[in-house]
Amino acid sequence: MPVRSDPTVRKRRLGRELRRHRELAGKTHLEVSKVLGCSDAKISYMEAGRYKIQWRDVRDMLAFCGVDDPSVVEPLVQMARESGEKSWWQPYEDTMLDNFGTYVGLEGEAQVQHHFELHVIPGLLQTADYARALAKVGTRVKPDAVDRVVDLRLARQQRLDEPDPLELRLVIDEEALRRPIGGQAVLSRQLQHLLAMNERQHVHVQVLPTAVGAHAGLGGSFTILEFPDDPAVVYMEHKRGCLYLEHPDDVAAYTMTLDRLRADSLTSTQSAELIRRAIEALS
Repeated sequence: MPVRSDPTVRKRRLGRELRRHRELAGKTHLEVSKVLGCSDAKISYMEAGRYKIQWRDVRDMLAFCGVDDPSVVEPLVQMARESGEKSWWQPYEDTMLDNFGTYVGLEGEAQVQHHFELHVIPGLLQTADYARALAKVGTRVKPDAVDRVVDLRLARQQRLDEPDPLELRLVIDEEALRRPIGGQAVLSRQLQHLLAMNERQHVHVQVLPTAVGAHAGLGGSFTILEFPDDPAVVYMEHKRGCLYLEHPDDVAAYTMTLDRLRADSLTSTQSAELIRRAIEALS
């Protein structure tokens, strides 16, 4: 299953290049929109990488901005053509939160995923039974879509088994280890899986102990995705959909929060011992 190659990242990269050329030319969204015969909002969406970009629009926008070098124009036009390809996850699209497909695409091409989880074991390390128990109580998951939601989660996990796997760096609140999602047997198997995954070189698990009390992550769970050649993205979920933050100041703020959480957390070795004790308590 092709995970690494996804039009989501190409659209984001293309949008960033279009914005760069527009700003270098001193053009506004409104000026470009008049040339393309569309709304200025569409130009904003194009530059944000959240709109299917037509190759003709790319060509016309670059021409208006005075960019006529074929070595610059043609790669971007080709990128626009490729950005219209279907993603591997599209068969699952009707099971997703609004705009969650963008996250799945980004995750598939990320080099490092930093994640703080307050309530549950993170999705990339969930067992099928644990994921199914969560899906069954999800307010946005239709009863007949539970199995497909689980299938998508397991498909995303293949990213950890590739020759060049995603580096996963997690901070998990201790309470997530105690919550008996699916019952004690399901939780026990889930914690055993978490312990086994933590032994992989590219998976790093730290547990934030309850004894810490108040901490920097009480506002909620979040993810930071890092890429080899693109700026990092902060991702969060809420009841109305998905939120993506890309401004460097936002990324820096959440990186600082994560650093504080890591400082308050147990080491990977200490975390493994705590997980073992949690498993023993379930037996």
